Amino acid sequence: VIIGEVDVRCLGINAISQWLLTINKQVGRGSEFRKALELIRGEDPQRGDESRAQLNGEGSKKEGLPDEGYLSWNDFRTIYQTEIDQGKYWGVAW
Repeated sequence: VIIGEVDVRCLGINAISQWLLTINKQVGRGSEFRKALELIRGEDPQRGDESRAQLNGEGSKKEGLPDEGYLSWNDFRTIYQTEIDQGKYWGVAW
């Protein structure tokens, strides 16, 4: 589901990393991280588009994120909608 008329690239890898550090205290853990990685890699079966991640080698091993990629506003919304759907209200109420 796309909200609004434009689904723009809003979070690059650096911003995603900072967001994950803020909410999970480290990159590489949590359901938000796993869903974000799935969306960056284009592995979300509901989207059906090609991967938007540009992997250089195996990506950033330190953080578990690809070297390049992005999340759109709707990807970000999808992550939190998934949290709500799974009953994880504490991650959204924060």
